[in-house]
Amino acid sequence: MRWLLILMLAGCSTQRESVPENEPTIARVGSRDVLISEFEFYLEQAYPELGKTDDSDVLSRVYDAFIRDLCLEAFANQLGIYIGDDQVDTFIGQQMPGMTFNLREPRRQELWRMEIRRRMVIQRFLQREIIDRIQIEDDAIQAYYDNHPDEFLHPTLYRIRHVQTSDHERAESFRAELKKTKGVFTELAPNYSENEAYRIPAELPLSEYPDSFQSALVKMRQGQYSPVIEVAYGDLVQYHVLYLESLIPEVEESLDDAYARIKEKLEEEESRKRFDAVKDQMQKSVVVKQELQSLPFSYVRPSEHGDET
Repeated sequence: MRWLLILMLAGCSTQRESVPENEPTIARVGSRDVLISEFEFYLEQAYPELGKTDDSDVLSRVYDAFIRDLCLEAFANQLGIYIGDDQVDTFIGQQMPGMTFNLREPRRQELWRMEIRRRMVIQRFLQREIIDRIQIEDDAIQAYYDNHPDEFLHPTLYRIRHVQTSDHERAESFRAELKKTKGVFTELAPNYSENEAYRIPAELPLSEYPDSFQSALVKMRQGQYSPVIEVAYGDLVQYHVLYLESLIPEVEESLDDAYARIKEKLEEEESRKRFDAVKDQMQKSVVVKQELQSLPFSYVRPSEHGDET
């Protein structure tokens, strides 16, 4: 069975379909004409969640990403980075059901091969030209830690539960029962709360709570509950009773604990810088002519939808 699969894959690698006749060209990247079926396949495979969207703004962003990937592939080829047919065949044999792949229409197979090849070329290019060239030294990590003390000082956390209701009297009754019976907050809350917020405690710095919550919490000690707090959500008014379950003290994160996170952040920043530099070189080296009139939607330029490719 294995030799049969190998023969089938090998056969597919040598039988290439010619370019479909009368199919619109949507761009010329380097020396290659790009057909609309390639973009449609890219859209289908890279953004399946978009379905059959006809949103021109969204489709324009996808088209920009597609052209960017084609340019990256062309630029990588200029630098001597190629993926051969045998490597594509190996990927298909390992990652895709062979029989299913070979039952597809010839053009569909060819589109898959082009997509796989492009992704592998880009991956190898990014690895060689960007990732492998990034070296973050310990001194840089130490400097970042020393220069951003606030980032590693984690403030006191207020762990609270609360009851929420649209009925002021109901909120007051809940608070009165708590005081009278000295009952457990979570045991009495289901009888009064209009949602189940009391079941899952919030655990946030004081500054991240609404102002009305903050005013109450600064006056409370651990184990206390608040007066009834009125909060307006637009035209809707809700009443809350807070329970301060615990205070988690402020803590300073050590360099050892923050090391991996800082390194990852610096690597990401360096990656962006390197990619921007590569993009500048690519734009100078790869000639692109777009045939926007052939697109099945009204193209929206990056400056108009707030994004740059």
